[in-house]
Amino acid sequence: MKILCPTDFSSAATNGIEYAAKLAQKMNATLMLLNVQRLYLAEGVNLFAGGEPESVTEAKVADKMLEDVSRDINKSFKVSCSHEIIPTMSFYEKAIADEAGKYNLTVIGTNGADGAYEFYFGSNSFRVARNTLSPVLIVPEECEFKEITNVVFASDYNTGDELLLQQLKEFTIAFAPQLHVLHISNKNTEVSKEVYRSFCNLTEEALDYDRKIEFKRIVAEDAADAIDDYMHQTNADILATYFQPHGILYRMFHQNLIKKITSNADFPMLIFHK
Repeated sequence: MKILCPTDFSSAATNGIEYAAKLAQKMNATLMLLNVQRLYLAEGVNLFAGGEPESVTEAKVADKMLEDVSRDINKSFKVSCSHEIIPTMSFYEKAIADEAGKYNLTVIGTNGADGAYEFYFGSNSFRVARNTLSPVLIVPEECEFKEITNVVFASDYNTGDELLLQQLKEFTIAFAPQLHVLHISNKNTEVSKEVYRSFCNLTEEALDYDRKIEFKRIVAEDAADAIDDYMHQTNADILATYFQPHGILYRMFHQNLIKKITSNADFPMLIFHK
C-alpha cells in the first residue's frame, strides 16, 4: 500500500500530512510527501543564493523542510516516509493528479472553498480528485485522525457500485467499520422503492461484508444537505462516493454535488472513480 500526500506547507496541508501519517501507520503503508514547484518562463535571480534562479532556491528550501518532516514521521510513527519535489509549468492540481496515478491512495488536506473561484470551480483538492483515476481522501483542516468506526457510502445504486464497495472494503480492512450505504431520492415512488430494495439485496450478496450493512434511503431535494445531516446523525468518520462517467448533464450534476460537499464538509471524503 502506497500513500501520496501533497503539501504546499499550509496549515491545511500540514494537517493532511499528520492524518496521512497516522493512516499509513494503521494500514501498514508507505508514505510519500509531494511538493509541486511552479516553473516560470521568465523568473528573477536570487542574489543571496549565489545567483541561482528563484525556483531553484525555493525548491532547495522545500526539500529541506520535507526532509525534516519525513524524518519526524519515520521517528514518531514508525512509518516509511520519503519525499519528492516535482517542477511544473502547468496547474498544481494537474501535476499532483498525474503523480497520484502511481499510488494506491492520495491524502490531501483542504480548507474548503475560501474564495469566489473555488466556490464556482471547486477547491484544489476537488480538482485533484476529479483529474486522477486513483482514490483520493480529502481531509478538512479541522479534522483530526481518529479510529474509523463508521463509514458512509453515498450511492446512486448503479451497476458497478458493488465493485466500488469492494475497494472500500479493502481500504477499511484494518478498521472493520460499520458500513452505511446511503441513497438520496428526489421522489418517493413505488418504483424507486422497489429498485432500492433490489439494490440492497444484490449489494449484500456481492460484497459479503463481515458485518451487517446498514442501508438508508432519504427523500430530499438538496442531496448535499441530506448527506451532511446523515453524516452527523451517524457520527460517521468518512464519506465515500465516486465520480461518474455518464453523459454531460449527469456528470455536471454529480460533480457539482461532490464539489459542494468538499467545499463545506467538516469530515473526510474518500472519492473513487467508476
